[in-house]
Amino acid sequence: MTTAGLLIAFVSGTALGGLYFSLLWLSVKKLTHKGSLWVFTAATFARFILMLGALYLFFAVAHGTLPQLGAACLGFLAARLAATRFPSQDPAEN
Repeated sequence: MTTAGLLIAFVSGTALGGLYFSLLWLSVKKLTHKGSLWVFTAATFARFILMLGALYLFFAVAHGTLPQLGAACLGFLAARLAATRFPSQDPAEN
């Protein structure tokens, strides 16, 4: 296992986390503005399929190792911290 493999896993986890939390933000925004439960439910399933597909690609296709999975999880957590620590300060969006 190389440092490059861990770095690629971290960056992939960060990108996946960014996509996941962007979909979450959009679905909550649609739910609060339109009140459509169907949009929220569809987005929930889309996020679930996204994560399930990423895990499949990681283990079945890329033959990932546990340290790489740990690096990807750390990247995902970094995206979560970025999404929760640095929200938009624009009061018009709230």
